[in-house]
Amino acid sequence: MTPAVVLRPNHIDETLWQGLDFLLAEMAKRDMKAVLYLNNFWQWSGGMSQYVAWFNGKPVMDPDVTGNWNEFMDNSAAFYREPKAQSAFRFAVKQLVTRKNSVKSLPMT
Repeated sequence: MTPAVVLRPNHIDETLWQGLDFLLAEMAKRDMKAVLYLNNFWQWSGGMSQYVAWFNGKPVMDPDVTGNWNEFMDNSAAFYREPKAQSAFRFAVKQLVTRKNSVKSLPMT
């Protein structure tokens, strides 16, 4: 997914996270809730395949181009066998969970 909030292992895009802060503050004003997905298997969003690619040096495969969904899913599942990929993912989750919103939420008038 472009742009990505995680640019590379253990490096977030602070500008995009500030955008998330704004979104969540605006949603809070309207008593809305958000569901954030933090990882997945899909090629269009990076996800597990991107974490694996950062550590095995191979590009993320696009099964829509190659037609090889089995190989793509096997590559994505390698996330569970790659401790460095899991550690980088946990870093991103920790950044989100421990983040203080940078936008002051003001009530709607």
